[in-house]
Amino acid sequence: MVAVDAGTVCGPGATGADARIHAVLRVADLSYEQVQVTDHHGGETLGS
Repeated sequence: MVAVDAGTVCGPGATGADARIHAVLRVADLSYEQVQVTDHHGGETLGS
């Protein structure tokens, strides 16, 4: 089983998201399967 989450990073004075962090965490041992950092154009999807 894995958990999937995403968050945004905003720098000082930013008017929107500067970057997005997408992570897949394996629940059994709490290790990351995948981490991806994208710019504000990166989006979330459950597709592969």
